[in-house]
Amino acid sequence: MLFYYVLRDALLKLPYSFKIIELNLSGEWYVQQVNGRQLKLSIASDSYVSECLTVLHLVQCVPHWRSIFWHRYIILLSDNVDPDLLRQLRVNLLWRHRAKKNAQINVDESS
Repeated sequence: MLFYYVLRDALLKLPYSFKIIELNLSGEWYVQQVNGRQLKLSIASDSYVSECLTVLHLVQCVPHWRSIFWHRYIILLSDNVDPDLLRQLRVNLLWRHRAKKNAQINVDESS
């Protein structure tokens, strides 16, 4: 089982390994696999963001019974990603999390 995860997530040798992660202007996350398939995903709130390490917890947006079992993690280090793009991603994730937190606080305060 470990060999499978090394091939899929570390070496990116399997057809369904992630190749590209992108955020479009509408705020939707897409991942392109090595085989060319594109998936619409969302980033779970328990993703970890720090200066040295970012761990994205990805879940499918497709409403399907199998989607509750599907989740993947992407580990991003400053030496395996363009530093400027990684910084932009970290800022986006941190502000998104804070915006949701503030929206929740505002809803609670208005009631």
